[in-house]
Amino acid sequence: MKARIVATGLGLVIFLVLSVLVIQRLSAEAMAVFVGVVAGVAASVPTSLIVMWFALRTASARTETLSRAVTEARPPEPRIVVVSPSIMPASPTYGTATPMALPPYAQAAPRRFTVIGGADGMPGESPENEETVWRL
Repeated sequence: MKARIVATGLGLVIFLVLSVLVIQRLSAEAMAVFVGVVAGVAASVPTSLIVMWFALRTASARTETLSRAVTEARPPEPRIVVVSPSIMPASPTYGTATPMALPPYAQAAPRRFTVIGGADGMPGESPENEETVWRL
Protein backbone atom coordinates (compact mmCIF):
# COMPACT_ATOMS: atom_id res chain seq x y z
CA MET A 1 0.00 0.00 0.00
CA LYS A 2 2.87 2.39 0.87
CA ALA A 3 4.63 1.61 -2.42
CA ARG A 4 1.52 2.55 -4.38
CA ILE A 5 1.22 5.92 -2.59
CA VAL A 6 4.93 6.65 -3.10
CA ALA A 7 4.72 5.73 -6.81
CA THR A 8 1.63 7.89 -7.31
CA GLY A 9 3.25 10.84 -5.53
CA LEU A 10 6.46 10.46 -7.53
CA GLY A 11 4.51 10.29 -10.79
CA LEU A 12 2.56 13.42 -9.84
CA VAL A 13 5.77 15.33 -9.01
CA ILE A 14 7.36 14.30 -12.34
CA PHE A 15 4.21 15.35 -14.21
CA LEU A 16 4.15 18.76 -12.50
CA VAL A 17 7.87 19.42 -13.12
CA LEU A 18 7.58 18.52 -16.79
CA SER A 19 4.44 20.63 -17.13
CA VAL A 20 6.18 23.68 -15.66
CA LEU A 21 9.18 23.20 -17.98
CA VAL A 22 6.97 22.91 -21.07
CA ILE A 23 4.79 25.89 -20.07
CA GLN A 24 7.86 28.12 -19.59
CA ARG A 25 9.08 27.34 -23.12
CA LEU A 26 5.74 27.87 -24.91
CA SER A 27 4.89 31.14 -26.62
CA ALA A 28 1.73 33.05 -25.74
CA GLU A 29 -0.08 31.84 -28.88
CA ALA A 30 0.85 28.21 -28.26
CA MET A 31 -0.27 28.51 -24.65
CA ALA A 32 -3.61 29.96 -25.80
CA VAL A 33 -4.13 27.01 -28.15
CA PHE A 34 -3.22 24.55 -25.39
CA VAL A 35 -5.62 26.17 -22.90
CA GLY A 36 -8.36 26.20 -25.56
CA VAL A 37 -7.93 22.48 -26.27
CA VAL A 38 -7.96 21.59 -22.57
CA ALA A 39 -11.05 23.75 -21.96
CA GLY A 40 -12.82 22.22 -24.97
CA VAL A 41 -12.16 18.68 -23.81
CA ALA A 42 -13.23 19.55 -20.28
CA ALA A 43 -16.47 21.04 -21.61
CA SER A 44 -17.22 18.07 -23.87
CA VAL A 45 -16.97 15.40 -21.15
CA PRO A 46 -20.15 16.36 -19.21
CA THR A 47 -22.05 16.90 -22.45
CA SER A 48 -21.03 13.46 -23.73
CA LEU A 49 -22.07 11.84 -20.45
CA ILE A 50 -25.49 13.53 -20.60
CA VAL A 51 -26.01 12.39 -24.20
CA MET A 52 -25.03 8.80 -23.33
CA TRP A 53 -27.32 8.76 -20.30
CA PHE A 54 -30.26 10.04 -22.35
CA ALA A 55 -29.62 7.59 -25.21
CA LEU A 56 -29.36 4.60 -22.87
CA ARG A 57 -32.46 5.64 -20.93
CA THR A 58 -34.46 6.03 -24.14
CA ALA A 59 -33.19 2.71 -25.54
CA SER A 60 -34.07 0.79 -22.37
CA ALA A 61 -37.54 2.35 -22.22
CA ARG A 62 -38.11 1.49 -25.89
CA THR A 63 -36.94 -2.10 -25.33
CA GLU A 64 -39.28 -2.54 -22.36
CA THR A 65 -42.25 -1.15 -24.32
CA LEU A 66 -41.56 -3.36 -27.35
CA SER A 67 -41.02 -6.53 -25.31
CA ARG A 68 -44.23 -5.92 -23.34
CA ALA A 69 -46.20 -5.28 -26.56
CA VAL A 70 -44.81 -8.39 -28.25
CA THR A 71 -45.60 -10.70 -25.33
CA GLU A 72 -49.12 -9.31 -24.88
CA ALA A 73 -50.26 -9.31 -28.51
CA ARG A 74 -48.55 -12.34 -30.03
CA PRO A 75 -50.90 -14.06 -32.47
CA PRO A 76 -50.85 -17.85 -32.71
CA GLU A 77 -48.42 -19.16 -35.28
CA PRO A 78 -50.04 -20.49 -38.46
CA ARG A 79 -49.66 -24.14 -39.33
CA ILE A 80 -47.65 -24.62 -42.50
CA VAL A 81 -48.20 -27.75 -44.57
CA VAL A 82 -46.00 -28.45 -47.59
CA VAL A 83 -47.32 -30.90 -50.18
CA SER A 84 -45.03 -31.78 -53.06
CA PRO A 85 -46.52 -33.37 -56.17
CA SER A 86 -45.25 -36.77 -57.18
CA ILE A 87 -44.59 -35.79 -60.83
CA MET A 88 -43.72 -32.28 -61.90
CA PRO A 89 -45.74 -31.04 -64.89
CA ALA A 90 -43.72 -30.55 -68.06
CA SER A 91 -42.95 -26.96 -68.93
CA PRO A 92 -44.46 -25.77 -72.20
CA THR A 93 -41.98 -25.28 -75.02
CA TYR A 94 -42.22 -22.29 -77.25
CA GLY A 95 -40.04 -23.48 -80.07
CA THR A 96 -36.37 -24.09 -80.45
CA ALA A 97 -33.84 -22.17 -78.44
CA THR A 98 -32.21 -20.34 -81.35
CA PRO A 99 -31.05 -16.79 -80.86
CA MET A 100 -32.97 -14.10 -82.67
CA ALA A 101 -31.22 -12.79 -85.73
CA LEU A 102 -30.45 -9.12 -85.60
CA PRO A 103 -31.51 -6.98 -88.56
CA PRO A 104 -28.71 -5.99 -90.89
CA TYR A 105 -27.16 -2.65 -90.21
CA ALA A 106 -29.10 -0.01 -92.05
CA GLN A 107 -27.46 2.97 -93.57
CA ALA A 108 -27.69 5.88 -91.21
CA ALA A 109 -29.48 8.89 -92.57
CA PRO A 110 -27.03 11.59 -93.59
CA ARG A 111 -26.64 14.23 -90.92
CA ARG A 112 -27.32 17.80 -91.84
CA PHE A 113 -25.75 20.79 -90.09
CA THR A 114 -26.73 24.42 -90.29
CA VAL A 115 -23.94 26.80 -89.35
CA ILE A 116 -24.95 30.33 -88.42
CA GLY A 117 -22.61 33.25 -88.06
CA GLY A 118 -19.77 32.61 -90.44
CA ALA A 119 -18.06 29.80 -92.23
CA ASP A 120 -14.48 29.90 -90.99
CA GLY A 121 -12.88 26.55 -91.68
CA MET A 122 -16.05 25.13 -93.31
CA PRO A 123 -15.94 23.46 -96.70
CA GLY A 124 -16.96 25.68 -99.52
CA GLU A 125 -16.81 29.39 -99.92
CA SER A 126 -19.62 31.47 -98.46
CA PRO A 127 -20.04 35.02 -97.24
CA GLU A 128 -19.23 35.63 -93.60
CA ASN A 129 -22.73 36.38 -92.20
CA GLU A 130 -24.71 33.93 -94.33
CA GLU A 131 -26.14 30.51 -93.32
CA THR A 132 -24.22 27.54 -94.64
CA VAL A 133 -25.79 24.10 -95.01
CA TRP A 134 -23.52 21.10 -95.52
CA ARG A 135 -23.61 17.34 -95.08
CA LEU A 136 -21.21 14.76 -93.74
